[in-house]
Amino acid sequence: MALKLERFVCPGKGNGLRANQRVLAGELLYTAEPLACCVSSQCRNVVCHSCFSRHETLLRCSQCKVARYCDVTCQKRAWSIHKRECKCLLSLHPRIPTDSVRLAARIIFRLLCPSQMTPQLYSFEEHESHLCDVGEEKREGLSQLSSMLQLYLKQEQPDIIQKVPSFDPISLLAKVTCNCFTISDAELQEIGVGLYPSMSLLNHDCRPSCVMLFQGKTLQLRAIRDIQPTEEVTISYIGVLLPTRERQTQLMEQYHFSCQCGLCSTAELDPLMFCGVKEAWTPMKEAIPRLEILQTNGRILFIGIILNYVKCQQVVRKAQRVSPNTHTHTHLLLPSHKHTHTHTQPSPQPLPMSLTKFPDWEELLQECSSLLAPVGGAVLAVPDSNVYRLRVTDLAFDACINLARWETALAYGLKTLGPYRQYYPDPHPAHAIQLMRVAKLQHFLVHLEDAQHTLRLVRLGLL
Repeated sequence: MALKLERFVCPGKGNGLRANQRVLAGELLYTAEPLACCVSSQCRNVVCHSCFSRHETLLRCSQCKVARYCDVTCQKRAWSIHKRECKCLLSLHPRIPTDSVRLAARIIFRLLCPSQMTPQLYSFEEHESHLCDVGEEKREGLSQLSSMLQLYLKQEQPDIIQKVPSFDPISLLAKVTCNCFTISDAELQEIGVGLYPSMSLLNHDCRPSCVMLFQGKTLQLRAIRDIQPTEEVTISYIGVLLPTRERQTQLMEQYHFSCQCGLCSTAELDPLMFCGVKEAWTPMKEAIPRLEILQTNGRILFIGIILNYVKCQQVVRKAQRVSPNTHTHTHLLLPSHKHTHTHTQPSPQPLPMSLTKFPDWEELLQECSSLLAPVGGAVLAVPDSNVYRLRVTDLAFDACINLARWETALAYGLKTLGPYRQYYPDPHPAHAIQLMRVAKLQHFLVHLEDAQHTLRLVRLGLL
């Protein structure tokens, strides 16, 4: 298939990518495999390190005890890279390096095997490190990561760094920080991080023409509006739900440039984002960083409990294989709604409802509910479209789902749909996924007509 993109020099931005033909909204422009990638630390036990699919039970590498795979096929497919990484992980056990260190090491392993690399529109050597723009505190952080990287690689081959031409560990880590992409699953949840050299050419726009989606670790670049021939193709480096000043600050701190896009120049969305009484939405704005930490902690704890549950199930099955005629009381180990006694091997038990009550999710929901409630029964001072109220509502939605409070989750989810449509115009995948989450709840709660209507909105948005 002929490339729909071409590299060019963009005035005021440097290198970039532009369309060489007309592209329609929803159309696939480019697919790319990573130069290197790794599963995120928080997902390493539930995501296959080869195909990046989620599973509750995965086979674990018998050596490093870190890498996990769907089956032997995935393990063999990953072995060419993992055979070097395995020794490094084993040497640091039980410590596990940060995602950036593991990704940097995998890039080095790949650079040592140039014959295995595919042609790119942009070579790794051309990537910018922006070290000259880095402040003292960030440079110190990079220095610490560099020390960890060199310690990590030492076990594999003491002189491995010298074998990579013009190698500087700090510069490499700075390139990784500026140019890597978050790999997400079908619901846009982070599962990994990877470097896709050709896609690093894409410049930022706060109102982009394209988005990145992933199938496993394969990147797909899709248009979210019509793009004309010779028009620059852009993505957003950061989240959309931020006012102009916050976007500018984040872009400068992380990517070292001041955005001059049309949305930043006019700040046209700021009145919508800041709508409502400032005194009423300021507490929401101040609470969001703390609430997002609770959300992250809740997800990590949930993964841990799921893994312990699966291990317990495996122990029960093993015991039953050893003594299949033994009268078992599996409900004493794993409580379920129906406590049945059986002389045959029972089917796997559902996840106990008692395990869905996590302190971080409970605290998150309590704080969100308090922030979203009208003070003293007064008229709502902050509309749903206020960006801080929307983000808190989304956090409450997520907490309710993880706490299995389906009716309340649906109520919160419905409140987000109007603002999502405003901030993520169709066919943006974020809007479609939010509609799908609401539709699944409606279907589960047997609100079938509502579910059909919501699914129609998904289809219309994607047309």
